[in-house]
Amino acid sequence: MSAPGVTPLSWRSKIDFMVAMDKRKRLYQEFFIALALGSVPTFIAYWSGGVKLLDAAVKAQMPPDKVLWYLITLPAPYLIAVLFDRFVWKKTELIKARSAFWRSTWTEVGTALHSLWRVLVGLFFAIPVLWWWYEPETFQLSKASFFIVWGFALLAQCWFFSLGRSLLEGRVRQLS
Repeated sequence: MSAPGVTPLSWRSKIDFMVAMDKRKRLYQEFFIALALGSVPTFIAYWSGGVKLLDAAVKAQMPPDKVLWYLITLPAPYLIAVLFDRFVWKKTELIKARSAFWRSTWTEVGTALHSLWRVLVGLFFAIPVLWWWYEPETFQLSKASFFIVWGFALLAQCWFFSLGRSLLEGRVRQLS
């Protein structure tokens, strides 16, 4: 029974609300994981060794351009493996075992890539903060925006990785 003038939510509306809350919760989780994996180590590097150690830490965390482009393409084989495992008819136990092997292998690659993106998100958010806090006289928003934009872009990718993986993996488990 509901209050007068208030329409009770249907079960579908309640499920949609819970899914929306899960999406928001995952975004917050991704943000705080990125802070823990990328921002905190960046702050520690600066506080421990100043700009010299910070520069070394940033160079160690940032892959070269060609490697970065390679890393951007890595989710494609995982998606293919999951889709193949889910939608391709598997006649024999051997095909089922091979499909499970490749999906499992690409899941691990995706997990590592997701972690790398989280580190980079934290790094990209920490650099403008450190710059603004410790050298406000040289701070330029136009230059700092590069890090902010890339930080949000990678945060969005982390969020999509998290949501997509739970969606794909959850549906595969339900069908198994």
